[in-house]
Amino acid sequence: MILLDDHLVRDLAASELPAELEAADDEFATTNLWLFRLAGALAREGFGGSLTGSIKGLSTDEVVRFRRELSERIELVTVVPMQQIVWLMADLQQHHGENGRRLSAAMVEALAAAHFLGATIAVAQVDVGPGLRAAAAADEIPFLAIAR
Repeated sequence: MILLDDHLVRDLAASELPAELEAADDEFATTNLWLFRLAGALAREGFGGSLTGSIKGLSTDEVVRFRRELSERIELVTVVPMQQIVWLMADLQQHHGENGRRLSAAMVEALAAAHFLGATIAVAQVDVGPGLRAAAAADEIPFLAIAR
């Protein structure tokens, strides 16, 4: 199982997954907060930023099609319900915070989901959080920073 960040979920929906992930004979997962962040970026008028930069030139009809395709592809991606990992998230955030690794809610959800699923965490290199990388290393969770 490979846990994709919001950038990579966008790439999956656009059928533009980087080669090293496309070639992986594995299932994909993501988190609630990464999905929310992607949906929020796609909901804003006048796309911009690293999450929507590659699709900001799309017409209104193309954006509607992209959102539909994203919704269809998300149905094929595992998303761990937060209530199943909320206590693990709290414990991980406390533990890693005590050890100098600050984790945002999105980062700790990713780490907890990776633990729960036995997954590798894959993030776009443009959005690598040093706290998440360090926490994954400390917890021996495989971590991929993918150049796109």
